[in-house]
Amino acid sequence: MVASERERLALYGRLKEVIGVDNADTFFGLLPRAGFEEVATRADLERWTAAAKSDLEQWRTATQADLEQWRAATKADLDQWRAATQADLEAWRAATKADLDQWRAATKADLDQWRADTKADLDHWCTVTRHEMQQGLAHLRSSLLTALIGVVVAIYAATLGAVVALVHFG
Repeated sequence: MVASERERLALYGRLKEVIGVDNADTFFGLLPRAGFEEVATRADLERWTAAAKSDLEQWRTATQADLEQWRAATKADLDQWRAATQADLEAWRAATKADLDQWRAATKADLDQWRADTKADLDHWCTVTRHEMQQGLAHLRSSLLTALIGVVVAIYAATLGAVVALVHFG
């Protein structure tokens, strides 16, 4: 049975007369405003607790399953990315090695050409220098021979002059 608001006010008025205002206020403060059918019982609380535990267990199981799926998917993605990255790195390594081999061969060819050009230039300058030295030596030899002949002629003339002077003046 639910008491009407008028019945509640009549009970409150009588309690104020019997136990005093403060005690009547305290007593009515402890009672539910609507009626006792709105108050939860221990059985209600146990049912709600059991239902909450069941819900939490289902959520925990579902969450664990989701996390396991995400872990497996993430591991698969990481494995795939690792394999792709390794393949990319291997391709880059091979391409870099090919580039380096090509540059090494080109550099070697350039150095060989430079060496050949330098050797040709040196050979040319050696030939030119040798020819100029031979010409210089031939000219020097000719000049020395001319000078030597002049000296010999001078000595011969002096000797002949001395012999003629001895024969004449004698």
